[in-house]
Amino acid sequence: MKILQYSLICFVLLAGFSSCEKDGFVPLSDVRPEIPIVVTNGMEFRPGFTVRASRATGDIKFDLEIPASSNRSIKEITNIVAGTTAGRFFGRTPSTDFVYITTPIAGSGNKVSFSTTLTQFTAKTGRVVPANNAANAVELPLQFFFLITLDDNSTLVSEPVRVLVVP
Repeated sequence: MKILQYSLICFVLLAGFSSCEKDGFVPLSDVRPEIPIVVTNGMEFRPGFTVRASRATGDIKFDLEIPASSNRSIKEITNIVAGTTAGRFFGRTPSTDFVYITTPIAGSGNKVSFSTTLTQFTAKTGRVVPANNAANAVELPLQFFFLITLDDNSTLVSEPVRVLVVP
């Protein structure tokens, strides 16, 4: 008789737990922005976009784009942070993040580009570009985050963009 009672209690509890629905934010869900920012000159996705910079020329270029189907256009890159997080966009001032530009960069339709150099990276962040030899590439110690303002004055924050320095 006890086995029947315990079985019935377990069945009722199991039915009760399985009937619940998830409401609101779920920590393990994959939350994507309504309008994604794509780095069109990104070479790899490791796990964020990665652009390549040649140590020989020292040039770094970021080509950003939003989908044409969004019916929005990019007004400007309002701010760029080189750091470990996008915290400066949200009022935090981590000591590891550096504001990279002070003047906005105008967009053109659904595209905008930003160029810098390895020398400017070192001057603005105080971080040295890691050494590499002819056989390997190295990653810059900080990632880039872009605050983009659209034509309706709404803003988007990019995913982190890595820079891989090749010989």
